[in-house]
Amino acid sequence: MSTFSTILSFLIVITACAPSKDDVSSKTDEKNADSLITQSHDDTMRIQPPAPPLSPGTAKIKANLEKIEKDGDEATIYISVVQILQRGPSTPSLPKGKTVKVNATTFKKNAEQQFLTLEEGKQFILFVGYTQSLGKQSQNWTLNKINTDSTTKNVSDDS
Repeated sequence: MSTFSTILSFLIVITACAPSKDDVSSKTDEKNADSLITQSHDDTMRIQPPAPPLSPGTAKIKANLEKIEKDGDEATIYISVVQILQRGPSTPSLPKGKTVKVNATTFKKNAEQQFLTLEEGKQFILFVGYTQSLGKQSQNWTLNKINTDSTTKNVSDDS
């Protein structure tokens, strides 16, 4: 009789510890749900993160290069703004369609080869920075960077 009670007790304990049918089906459902979530992520369109914001006082613009002036180490370009693509905080607006004087001396010294790609009469995407001298009310724009992929379009092709 004691052997029978021991075996019966052992079977009750094993049955109590075994997972129920609900537990087994919920684990299967979770695995299926995980695979559906993974699958649905693969099917969705990927959204590009926004471009990082520009620094204060800078702007990304599309502009026509009107004139290049070089005097020794000094360089100045005159541009006509076609479109303002992006502006950093505290950046004054650039007048569209009007000629703007941009100091390119520092850019010429730091990126001589890229500066040589500038041609009058072409359209470029430029990054420019704004500085204001103490005591003066004039706007001073400085060339910071040229988008190298934007140097193929002529101004006359814009129509």
